[in-house]
Amino acid sequence: MKTRGIYALYMQNPNEKNIFELVYIGMARGNNSGIRGRLNKHNKRKSGLWTHFSAFEVWDNISESEVEELEGL
Repeated sequence: MKTRGIYALYMQNPNEKNIFELVYIGMARGNNSGIRGRLNKHNKRKSGLWTHFSAFEVWDNISESEVEELEGL
């Protein structure tokens, strides 16, 4: 099974290296592609729109609907 969870994409401010703007929040259910697969897709389709990411894996006992709820928070 692929890594399931939520992830956030950020763009670093070119003028202030310590400032990052949140540009996207997504989820990976792990059925077809996990977080790594989703990041690779974003890198191909939205290259240049983000520079950094954070990923948060969920435990195996977390359901798909609970992952969706986390993404909405």
